[in-house]
Amino acid sequence: MERAPYSPQKAQELWLQWAGPTTDEWLSLFKQECPNLESPAYQAAETGAAVVYLVEAIKKAYQLYGSDAVRDSDKVQEAFNGLKIMTFFGPLEIDPATGKQIGHPMLLMQWQEGEAHNISA
Repeated sequence: MERAPYSPQKAQELWLQWAGPTTDEWLSLFKQECPNLESPAYQAAETGAAVVYLVEAIKKAYQLYGSDAVRDSDKVQEAFNGLKIMTFFGPLEIDPATGKQIGHPMLLMQWQEGEAHNISA
């Protein structure tokens, strides 16, 4: 399986905060919990990164507003604004105006002669 180019070192190069496990650590945790699966689906990694992102928003809400904020969904949602991090899945950032994820580049894959190829521009 091809590894994504995301690492604590890459985050530092891009002036982003690194959060969560490395790719190898996440894969080890995944295989520990799902030993019968050869490799995780893209959606499993995406979900794992979303959990890391949520944890970082909760930590930011706590820092900004105190301990009561971690139980206040509006405060946690506010904490997402301006939160730019990199995880094993890549950079993550939320557009405050739309609530959409804008930090992670999406890949466009195409099957060519039985092999998957990244044809993203």
